[in-house]
Amino acid sequence: MALAKLLTGEYGRMDGQYHRIQQVIYDYDTNQLHFTIFHYADQSFRDQEKAEVEEKKEKIQRYYELEAKKQEYDEKKTGMPFEEWEELAGLNIQELSKLDFEPRHIGSTNYTIEITGDPREEIYNAIEQTIGQFEGAVEI
Repeated sequence: MALAKLLTGEYGRMDGQYHRIQQVIYDYDTNQLHFTIFHYADQSFRDQEKAEVEEKKEKIQRYYELEAKKQEYDEKKTGMPFEEWEELAGLNIQELSKLDFEPRHIGSTNYTIEITGDPREEIYNAIEQTIGQFEGAVEI
């Protein structure tokens, strides 16, 4: 989910027209919600970021698939097909694990807002429904 609105800064500088929440921190003690919004010139720049992250995820998944195949071939004492061996050799898991994609946002803003209601009940319900360990937990 994102927000679309042309924001301009001081002296008419464009601060973006596509905005997404990047991080949220809820402070239960003070009932404050702290969050960061990333600003983009338009949605296409966010789409480019998503595509790059997805491409890295696919390469990481492919690396682990090839590693598993390599272990199978090693156990059978047969050679891995050259094409797959070459593909595996070209995938550096240390490099792929770094999420060092080029960010395409043009800025970010931190906000803090007061929360008047208590969203904790919804959070606890979501935990109970989503995390198997807490299934059937009793609210106290």
